Amino acid sequence: MSDLLQYGLIRPSFVPDRHLRDLRELTRMRSKVVQDHTRVVNRLQAILEDANIKLASVVSDILGVSSRAMLQGLMEGRAPGELAQRAQGKLRSKMPELERALEGDFRKEHTFLVKRMLMQTRFLENQEQALRRAIQARLTPPERQVVALWDTIPGVNEAVAWTLVAEMGTRPEQFRDAHHLASWVALCPGNTESGGKRYSGKIRKGNPWLRAALSEAAWAASKTSNTYLSAQFRRIAARRGKKRAIVALAHTIAVIAYHMLKTNQPYRELGANHFDQIKPEQTTQRLVQRLQKLGYEVSLTKAQTPNS
Repeated sequence: MSDLLQYGLIRPSFVPDRHLRDLRELTRMRSKVVQDHTRVVNRLQAILEDANIKLASVVSDILGVSSRAMLQGLMEGRAPGELAQRAQGKLRSKMPELERALEGDFRKEHTFLVKRMLMQTRFLENQEQALRRAIQARLTPPERQVVALWDTIPGVNEAVAWTLVAEMGTRPEQFRDAHHLASWVALCPGNTESGGKRYSGKIRKGNPWLRAALSEAAWAASKTSNTYLSAQFRRIAARRGKKRAIVALAHTIAVIAYHMLKTNQPYRELGANHFDQIKPEQTTQRLVQRLQKLGYEVSLTKAQTPNS
């Protein structure tokens, strides 16, 4: 294998330089800290459930400003009505629900555990902020431009863009094309075939950090409204399930990121109706068949355009 590489008969693997390796250490550590923070929040939620405190059923963020004030009141032994008064903003419209959610059996043991969980969350939040500052200081001006470029993709935020820069670099020539990049990340279907029969199409293991970041972006993009990516997610999820749809969406985001890096152009939104415009006849036929299955008789008349 080394002789083939020496004579240029095979392409060399992507080996990041020292700068990228140092940046990877920071972005990967930040990911681990975020995961630890999530685990602590889940343990905090389990403690509250044990005390029959249903705060999470009313508030969207159990560590928001209002929630932290209520948790502090719980540890001080305040009554549910007084705790609910600590709600701020739009949450004040849910005062009756909050009072019922805060009625439970909160004992001294729960106070001890919740205090430790809050201490851990504050520590991890400080660590995450310190790592964010270190990553921003490590990025070069060209890398900051790439981060700003990728930040225009639906579902991709600044933190995801940092991971993309650290894991795949900012030079598109490192990969022959977008498909080779997707194969390197292992976000393409497996190609297991024997005797003319195709078996499992399960993806390979590849780069777990980059795949996790792209999957995170895919989940966020699937929840956007009136975008090409959310429309793709719905189309695939209806036939193949949500998990496979997320993998396909992560693959699409990787391809988009490669082409944006190569052309140095921001993301151009195609719209949620892009798939319908590709083959309008098939879309019309599919919708007519759905109406017929519901018991309707359908007759179509093409609309007249203003210039006709």
